[in-house]
Amino acid sequence: MSRKGVVLRKRAAREPRLALPLHTQRLVLRDFRDEDFEAMCRYALDPRVTRYLFLAPRTVEEARQHFDRILGWQAERPREVFELAVELTTAEPHTARLAGACNLTLVAPGEGDIGYMLHHELWRRGFATEVACALRDAAFGNFQLERVISTIDVRNEASIRVIEKVGLRWEATYRKFKQARGQWRDCHLFSMPRVAWESAR
Repeated sequence: MSRKGVVLRKRAAREPRLALPLHTQRLVLRDFRDEDFEAMCRYALDPRVTRYLFLAPRTVEEARQHFDRILGWQAERPREVFELAVELTTAEPHTARLAGACNLTLVAPGEGDIGYMLHHELWRRGFATEVACALRDAAFGNFQLERVISTIDVRNEASIRVIEKVGLRWEATYRKFKQARGQWRDCHLFSMPRVAWESAR
């Protein structure tokens, strides 16, 4: 092996890794697979689910493009975007096993951004809290990050309650933070430092 190859192998060995899948009480967080596309469209193209999201697909073609990006991120090294499928471990009436998606993105050295979206039939049942807790713990535990953040549309009261429940606190409000679907979005920034996570544990 060349000297460059040895250096790259050693560097890869030192990089924190996320051992997938992640398990919660009722969910499995795993990488997406090719066969997940149709199930993903059921929630990703639902305007009730995507109402407050910045980059939600609006057509099957846009959903396909996004899905291909997700699969591409899985192959990146070092991997910085973990867009994961949220799968139910037990059958739920009238609901597909693929319940939604979540993400942990390494946005800066020592900092990760978390987010999620779930099928509307699973709202108000604690699933989002399970997902957010798992992502938070992976950020601090697996990646040894110093700070976890989440940026949420100011109108998204349900997500604000979830993110506060798992320990993130309001830090700032950004006016006209991003433009989505022809509208400028005002957003809250929530954050949690590592010391707060360690104290809570």
